[in-house]
Amino acid sequence: MFFCNFNCVWVEKMNYGNLKVIRKFGELAAISVVLVACGGGGGNESQTPPTQVSPPVPEVPPTTPVIPVVPPTTPVIPVVPPTTPVIPVVPPTTPVIPVAPLDVVIFEGDSLASVTSINYWPTSIAGALDASVRRYVNAVPGTTTAQINARYMAGVYAYRPIVTSYGVLFFCAGTNDLLATSLSAEEILANLKKEWTQAHIDGFKVIAFTMHSSSHNNEKVRLELNALIRANSLAYDEIIELDKLFPDIDDKSLLIDGVHFTSAGNALVANEAAKVLARLKSK
Repeated sequence: MFFCNFNCVWVEKMNYGNLKVIRKFGELAAISVVLVACGGGGGNESQTPPTQVSPPVPEVPPTTPVIPVVPPTTPVIPVVPPTTPVIPVVPPTTPVIPVAPLDVVIFEGDSLASVTSINYWPTSIAGALDASVRRYVNAVPGTTTAQINARYMAGVYAYRPIVTSYGVLFFCAGTNDLLATSLSAEEILANLKKEWTQAHIDGFKVIAFTMHSSSHNNEKVRLELNALIRANSLAYDEIIELDKLFPDIDDKSLLIDGVHFTSAGNALVANEAAKVLARLKSK
């Protein structure tokens, strides 16, 4: 009776659970009820209960695992301030230009550049020069600038310096033009410039002279000539200003006769000439 009731309950459950199962096992259920009621199947035979069908498990949709979104992190790159490369400053070097050696020194002009005694300034300068330097005293007392121009080839050009060196021309002239001619300051200057220009062409550095005062010359023309000589400084390299060395023509310690130099006067000119040579050497 229990089994029948079980089957009846099972059938009922199945009726509520799954209609397809009831239909499939409906006949079997009816037979089971009849057998039990009739005592069929033997009392000792084991009865195997029907297999229970578990109710269906509702389907759970698959869930996508939640992966936390981690915002990308920008790597921190340390900012290194740009460094300016240190460029060493090299001071500019002045190129060394070799100075051409002095080859020859010539004293040209009138009596103020000649050698009438051992104490004359050309003698002092010539004696102080290096032994390798040629030196010539070609000045002739009493000559004018025009006469000196006329002997240039023999007195200067013939002793011109070699190409790789230079020469120095001390050109002291003009006093006799003031004493013995009626030439203007412009005419005397023209003769002086002729000598200066040709000497430059032939490799000489030119030393010009101004005229010092004299009781025998034309003072007006002398002052004009000295002004013109100074105004034409580009035509020569250096100048010895006799009018400044001998401002007083009555100074017997420096001038013998108001024109020519004493030993002390020659020493003054020699000192100036030495300074000029030193400046020329550094140019």
